Amino acid sequence: MTPNLFSFLRRILFIYQQELYDSAKLLSFFYSKRILENPEKRQEIEWTIKTKPYYILTIGLFLSLYIATIIQFWWKSTLILFLFKSIILYFLLLFFLPFFLITSQVILNPLDYFLKQKRIKKAQETYLQHKEHLQVIAITGSFGKTSIKELLQNILKEKYSVISTPENKNEIQIKIKNYKIELEKIEKMFPENFFEN
Repeated sequence: MTPNLFSFLRRILFIYQQELYDSAKLLSFFYSKRILENPEKRQEIEWTIKTKPYYILTIGLFLSLYIATIIQFWWKSTLILFLFKSIILYFLLLFFLPFFLITSQVILNPLDYFLKQKRIKKAQETYLQHKEHLQVIAITGSFGKTSIKELLQNILKEKYSVISTPENKNEIQIKIKNYKIELEKIEKMFPENFFEN
């Protein structure tokens, strides 16, 4: 069975997202052969404004290099040799797919930083508009933050309007998007699930 570039990249991107975009952890995971275990069985990739450009640019980088090299092979090979080289090149490039993804991150980091700062500023402005009606609860620690957050949320929602991060999602884009939508409805409470990085 030939690995499909698109599903294989989704699998790698899922791991990258779970590892909070830590390149060393991604490479360690990928080259330890755990990549073949299909980590998306438990959860699916969260398609955020960060993951979509990574996915598209990585495919573009991969295909650009593949096509450019294939063109070079075509001029210098017989048909059978061309097909053989093309197949070998495909699998070789798949082996280096995490490096294409990391290169995409390096290319997109300045844009990501700019957009993140813009979203944070907008979220801060929204928060300041509703500040007098909010009570913030911060939960810290090594274990049990999500459970405590959900317990508090269930208790407090009996009397107050409550918002919090969905499930155990800690990525800043998810938080800001969720809060921006919910802040307009809020009256009293604002529990927050803090996480350690």
